[in-house]
Amino acid sequence: MDETIPGDEEFAELLELRTELRRFLHWGETRARAAGVTPAQHQLLIVVRGYGDPAGPTVGDVAERLLLRHHSAVELVQRAEVAGLVARAADPDDHRVVRVTLSTAGHEVLGRLAPLHLEELRRLRADRRGLGTDLACAGATDGHGDARSGFVPEEPSPSGESVVRLARVEDAPRPGSGWRVLVDRRWPPGLRAEDAPFDEWLASLAPAGALARRTDGLSSEEADAYSTTLRDEHAAELERLATLARSGALVLVTSALDPARSHAALIARELRSWRAAEHARHASPE
Repeated sequence: MDETIPGDEEFAELLELRTELRRFLHWGETRARAAGVTPAQHQLLIVVRGYGDPAGPTVGDVAERLLLRHHSAVELVQRAEVAGLVARAADPDDHRVVRVTLSTAGHEVLGRLAPLHLEELRRLRADRRGLGTDLACAGATDGHGDARSGFVPEEPSPSGESVVRLARVEDAPRPGSGWRVLVDRRWPPGLRAEDAPFDEWLASLAPAGALARRTDGLSSEEADAYSTTLRDEHAAELERLATLARSGALVLVTSALDPARSHAALIARELRSWRAAEHARHASPE
């Protein structure tokens, strides 16, 4: 018998690996459709977001990364542009070259999908440690770990405590600092989506009305009312962010002049106490 031919165990391991990969790809396609984009558009957004050049990839780069013929890549970019997900512009140094960049809408779509993918990658890592390293690397090219943010999914802290930090929009992200979420109601004026120093925009958690325009902190009464609103109306968002905070590092980004006195600090406080609050709610009699 030729010893170079894999045996039963090797074929079984190969089958398990390929099955896990196909399941993950199918899972990702399903989530993309639920977010209102096609799987191909989602892959395009990942290529644009993860491309090393701030100017964005060319259509040729898109074709190379997605293993498409050039005319197919052109059609994909055109459809995504019509859908408002990307924009095309001439290269500033060579007007014969067209670059593809994310629109604000495309950035928001990735912001909704990325945390879900991180959670699924962590689940796969827990289920199959041998596959975990490869999948973590795949996650880094899935719009989560580009040269700007430097974010790589981290293992949970030994104590299991939530890690939540605050930052201003103007603060440059440090490599490996964590998953950055803008929690303001408004998009920062003058900021292009491709230059955004955060990975996700979660406007729903920001205070509404006049409070949304406050940059000098909330009064104690406003803070109490806002905290109550967070607990009563945004449990799902808090639970997802709390899970991210326990799994790695979470950075809440705001345009407030003093983040420590802003609504972002109140969100961080709710996240840090979420586990205890959830335990108390489940322990309470109906």
